[in-house]
Amino acid sequence: MMLTTFAIFSYMASERISPEKHYVLIGQNIENSRSPDIYAYLDSFFEKRIDYQLVPIDPIQLSRIYIHRLSATALGGNITIPYKGHSLFNAQQGASLTVRRLKAMNVFKIVEQRWLVDNTDTKAIADMLRPHMRRASYIHPILIGAGGAARAAAFALSQLGFARPEIWNRRYTRRRQFMQWMTALHFKRPKRACHQRLFLIASPTISPFKTQFNILHQPGDLVLDMRVATKTWGERPPFPTTLSGEHMLFRQALYNYIWWNDIYLSPKAIQSFRGILDFSLR
Repeated sequence: MMLTTFAIFSYMASERISPEKHYVLIGQNIENSRSPDIYAYLDSFFEKRIDYQLVPIDPIQLSRIYIHRLSATALGGNITIPYKGHSLFNAQQGASLTVRRLKAMNVFKIVEQRWLVDNTDTKAIADMLRPHMRRASYIHPILIGAGGAARAAAFALSQLGFARPEIWNRRYTRRRQFMQWMTALHFKRPKRACHQRLFLIASPTISPFKTQFNILHQPGDLVLDMRVATKTWGERPPFPTTLSGEHMLFRQALYNYIWWNDIYLSPKAIQSFRGILDFSLR
């Protein structure tokens, strides 16, 4: 029996907790994830209660059998590194159009053992960048990374009318594949000389770019550091952050939560909710 399946059943059988709903976070190195704290806060805000489980799993355990068993024990959850682009999740018939374009997902919901998968990274990143849309023609985006989060960031840039981002990645092959994938997206050409840079950090390892960043970064440049998924960081952020990665993570979780629980919030209501946010991830 797989340890992860055993852990799920053991937790649900516990007399200490009788959850109304059952959700999971699937990934590697997720022991220090901030997601349980965020969803606990949303539980108190919406006066609901969901059971959110951390399910570390090795690649060798991930199979169609595992997916079938998970369909019988969970109502939904999140997928994180390194499985956002895994074909077992993205090939589900219930994949949204965004997932089909990105070939990367981060959230799923199971309805009558049918998987519905989506990518809320794009919405959260777009919300962070939307206040700067009017100056998009003056901004030069630089995207650090070439994984699932980077695809979500590139997609958000294209939707908001930004220019094609410059890609920084350690692996030449992966960088080339990412740039080929971006040819399917529509980016606007900058109409004027760019006076401001936008750095989007979507890679867990950024040490190779410290020198390059320090040379290019100028006061007033925008930086969105998306490496805020865990309480403890193996590498402290070396870059000044002008766009809150913590708020981006919270927004992503809010989109997940209202989708799981079939809660309707208008865009205006969501903005108001975030405006009075008193939850601190620090």
